[in-house]
Amino acid sequence: MRLCPTCWEDFEDDLSYCMFDGTALRPADRSAGTEPQPLPSYHSDLYSRAPRAKGRKLLVFALLMVASIGGALAVYSSRKPEDRPAATPNAMPAAVETVKAAGVREPETPSVEEPKPPASIAEITRSQLMELLPGDVLGRFQGGRPDLRIVADDKHEYVVMAGIGRSRDAGRISALRYESGQFLDATRRLLPGAYSSGAVKRQAEVRFDEANVNILVREPVSSRAIVDECDACDHAYQQVTLSWKNGRYAERSRLWSNDRYTVFYAVADALEKRLVDARARSVIDGSLDARIARGFARNDDKGWIVLWRNSASDTIEYELKNGSGYLVITVSKIKDRWKAIAISGD
Repeated sequence: MRLCPTCWEDFEDDLSYCMFDGTALRPADRSAGTEPQPLPSYHSDLYSRAPRAKGRKLLVFALLMVASIGGALAVYSSRKPEDRPAATPNAMPAAVETVKAAGVREPETPSVEEPKPPASIAEITRSQLMELLPGDVLGRFQGGRPDLRIVADDKHEYVVMAGIGRSRDAGRISALRYESGQFLDATRRLLPGAYSSGAVKRQAEVRFDEANVNILVREPVSSRAIVDECDACDHAYQQVTLSWKNGRYAERSRLWSNDRYTVFYAVADALEKRLVDARARSVIDGSLDARIARGFARNDDKGWIVLWRNSASDTIEYELKNGSGYLVITVSKIKDRWKAIAISGD
């Protein structure tokens, strides 16, 4: 055995220091009458030796606690399940209620509000409006990006679209009514009968005028019953203006386009009718009225054959043939506008 000369405790031979005060041990010899040494004074060695002694005592206490807990677990595991104490129900909910009572709130998932539709489509940008428009309606136009205008009556706002249809050689018009964040098709209600389906003739052009909401339609009017034309030939056109009035579009005017072939065709149409109508008056000189009133004979049910003879920058001659005779129609540019000025031949 070994002896602590300070606290007079015995220890096993394999220990060198006292487990309680850290003093170096010596061989146990109680017969020598050795008395324990007094504890060091507060000023001399208290801070150098006392912490070490305290640490030793804590170590022994910790070892004892581990042994006690291990023994308790061994006894509990050896008991039968029915002998074990039942778990306290609602223990966790009670803890949760305690946390809530203390004012600690669980994090809430932020709600995402859907954007409200605009009260007026006139207050948003064009790009925002394009995002709101139905995709199936935009798909009616080439590239899905028509030109558009916003019009309104006393009750509703409308989006009117004009441009090239899905077929490159045909124009297209569509109109939608805006109501409570939704777009409803209003094409038939807003457009005149000739355009109520939204489809415009092949080889027609549709656009808005530059400064207003009026729709300009340049549509072909050639008929093979009058002039036998090929598909690749020139064609005659009329300019139709649709104006917004009293909550809908109406045809305001229909005039012959001012290009040289259209002016020639207006003369051929007048020869067929034997009359110059009001729409063609601006492109046919009044001196031709008497010749037009005589008309031009037909030898069959086919249209007349047309050939052009002489051409200059500001004058061209068209030869109109019926199989047995011909007429030469002269079209000239006067003050930047084309006009029929002469008819010669049979």
